[in-house]
Amino acid sequence: DNISPANRVNDYAIGTALNILSNCAGRKYVCPVGGHANFLVTNIILVGGSSIGKSLYTELFPQIQASVPDTSPISLNRIPREQTFATRTFAELMANPSYHSVQLFYPEFGLALGSGLRMNPNNPDNFQKALMDASTKRKLGGILTGIKRANADNDVKTVSEPCYSILGDSTQELILDNTRKQDFSSGFLPRFLFIPNYERAEFAKPEKV
Repeated sequence: DNISPANRVNDYAIGTALNILSNCAGRKYVCPVGGHANFLVTNIILVGGSSIGKSLYTELFPQIQASVPDTSPISLNRIPREQTFATRTFAELMANPSYHSVQLFYPEFGLALGSGLRMNPNNPDNFQKALMDASTKRKLGGILTGIKRANADNDVKTVSEPCYSILGDSTQELILDNTRKQDFSSGFLPRFLFIPNYERAEFAKPEKV
């Protein structure tokens, strides 16, 4: 109670920090799971009402990136942040050997569920399917095949050891309105950590990073 609200570590701060740190770990660190060495990347969605302060946290990462010099050993600038539903763009980013990881960012995840992230089994280039395929290969030695990468011949290429995370925010209503049974049965939504915060998330930007 003696700590001011602006200095308290809330659930949004913890979730955002986990996502940022997992991207920094990228392909450099792994966790043993079921005989595999999985990358430590996270899929985190901040959930709360409108004007509660979610974007103050989801927009924190690019602010940190801008304040860290290129010579920093953390190499935060080697983590691209992309809002896309294009499998080719997704594959090209993950295939870049200079990147630690790729952060996919969706500022309104509920709306994305009803559009670009909606599963369409009749579309072989469906983005949710690409995410699911890539998630099972986010490990040491993982090879992602059958995902289109942009090139002159429009060939299907492979991506070695794909590594990505997802960060976003949404109101609970939009998530519920756009969620279908298949999003759970396919295993897609169970791969996310949804973090609720029903009070306004007070935030004070530190003077130094």
